[in-house]
Amino acid sequence: MAERQTKNELKILADTSLPTLFIDNLVITSRGDGMFLIRFLAALPAPEGLKEEVRMVVPRDSLEKMLDVMCNHAKYSPKIVERKAN
Repeated sequence: MAERQTKNELKILADTSLPTLFIDNLVITSRGDGMFLIRFLAALPAPEGLKEEVRMVVPRDSLEKMLDVMCNHAKYSPKIVERKAN
């Protein structure tokens, strides 16, 4: 007998036909509307540089959740670096 899905349970619809990408670099840029642009880049052999593989826009709360999950799985605690204004 299949278990019933609870009201608060999130169902994830996976598309198994999507390719798995190897990513070397993550770039996050804040926007003026409270959203963040996330870019995943792959390093190409010299002198090619970087190739953008995926680009997405997410709200701050979603970005924070994603970063928490990534850091927890990698057992990594990022350092806070304050940037100086130009």
